Amino acid sequence: MMDDNDLLFVSAKSPFASLQNTTILTPEELEMRSCDDEPFIVSNVPTEHAYLVAPEINWLLASRENHAQCAKEIEILYQSRLLQAENLQAEKTCHVANSLFILGSGKSAEDFCLLANQNGFEAVLLAPSDVASIGGHLGAFIVHFANDSVRNYAQGVLFVDIPALQLYCGIESAGDFDDAHALLSALHARLGEYVYHEILHFDSTYCQYENRREKCCAACADACPTFGIYADDSSKQLHFSAIDCIKCGACVALCPTGAITFKESPTELFLRRVRLFADYQILLIDAPTLASLPPQPPALPPSVLPLVLPELNALNPLLLLSCIQENGASVALYKPNASPALQSAIRITNAIVARGYHDSMGILLMQNLADWEQLTSIATIHDAKYLYTPRANEHVRKSFAERLRFVVKDRDLGVLPFEPTLRYGQVKLKDGCTLCLSCVGACNVGALIANEQYFTLSFNPSLCTTCGYCALSCPEDVINIEESGIALNGQWFVPHVLAKDSPFCCVECGKPFATTRSVQKVRDMLAANFAGDSRKLRSLECCPDCKVKVMLNATTGEGHVERI
Repeated sequence: MMDDNDLLFVSAKSPFASLQNTTILTPEELEMRSCDDEPFIVSNVPTEHAYLVAPEINWLLASRENHAQCAKEIEILYQSRLLQAENLQAEKTCHVANSLFILGSGKSAEDFCLLANQNGFEAVLLAPSDVASIGGHLGAFIVHFANDSVRNYAQGVLFVDIPALQLYCGIESAGDFDDAHALLSALHARLGEYVYHEILHFDSTYCQYENRREKCCAACADACPTFGIYADDSSKQLHFSAIDCIKCGACVALCPTGAITFKESPTELFLRRVRLFADYQILLIDAPTLASLPPQPPALPPSVLPLVLPELNALNPLLLLSCIQENGASVALYKPNASPALQSAIRITNAIVARGYHDSMGILLMQNLADWEQLTSIATIHDAKYLYTPRANEHVRKSFAERLRFVVKDRDLGVLPFEPTLRYGQVKLKDGCTLCLSCVGACNVGALIANEQYFTLSFNPSLCTTCGYCALSCPEDVINIEESGIALNGQWFVPHVLAKDSPFCCVECGKPFATTRSVQKVRDMLAANFAGDSRKLRSLECCPDCKVKVMLNATTGEGHVERI
């Protein structure tokens, strides 16, 4: 039996520097032994030789009297962390010099400037009236002055209340510190090579802000408490600052299509980790919360194992429902400071599970240690188990719809109320649609579908995010979007026809090339301009190939063509 001070680890087969190329070890290769100087992947306590630390191992061991009998459980926790190692991001650095701007006036600002210069900084006091704007990032802040001059500084201190500047990593508000020496200590801590990680992965394919003509969504930037994400409305571009990202998960949770994810925890990896816990109930906990537990945390029930994620506030209904279905059981979640978005995701998930599985509990939210005794209430949910692997690059709405479809089957379970954090809606058409299909091109989640063979426009409500870009793109202005909840019936997942028209066949070759209504609209618009020119009028009823022939040639008799 191991002593409490022994280290559990998985030995690496290649040098520590090459760990990214290391093949993930099989369960048979897991070892329990004392730490030596050999580099390894996972340790249960912090050590310079470990690539990853898994403190949940110690938590498990403290909850089990017989360590020898929990080898399988230890193995699961290690395997979970080993999978996580596949997506850990390499460290990045930026150089932070000792240059410092102090924005403010008065004796307090002057005294701190003097103190900073006495303690190794090259500090400059700037009067607010002299500064036009401040931008950039830690190590490279750019100050634009009212006289059009520009200077660079590595860090900044505010003796004035400018909330926007306080969002930057590297710009501190003097009022947030007990004394000047505490503020200096925070500034000194960043000097030299400041280490950070690329936290977020962004796929613009499904983004409902990037490169659009109008602003339809900026939920990520609106929710960001720092300058981790900035939405430039002039160019419709999102700008990401890994230095400023605090890994809160708000952007990930609120992205309606899954265009933003944590690099270290994509959906595919999440599912692989969840499947390791098939024979146990899952307790979801994140790294910050795990670190805040007391030295002797509450014991884990025999059937419960912790799954440690980067940040639980990044979870959405898809991931919560996935966890329940992949495990076939209710799930506990411990998060004292659960965000409104996470609480909304839990409400949605619990409503789905309650309606689909006879009032079964879906997610048990625990927000303090007094709730720990409720862990015994999580249990298997009959018929809930569903293993589903999304296709490559499948967006969130599509994956969620597939999982909902499994819950609903052929039943009608009613409508879940509309939640702002998970918007669904209905596309309604007024008279006048010509099936130009501009709306189909505008919808990047596949909610609007064109069938060019049958000349129909269909709508799938289970995919709609109510972004409104279809309405903005409609040249006839005939699209309205009505917010709605989630309809838990089979028809909600099936596209239904919004508009249909007959094909219009080219008057020259007979090939269908457009809808009757679209051709008629063009004729109505141009008939007055083309009056008296039979060739131009006829060209309006021709396919693109024949249109050129008609405009270049005039038919004067059967079989005779006169060159114009």
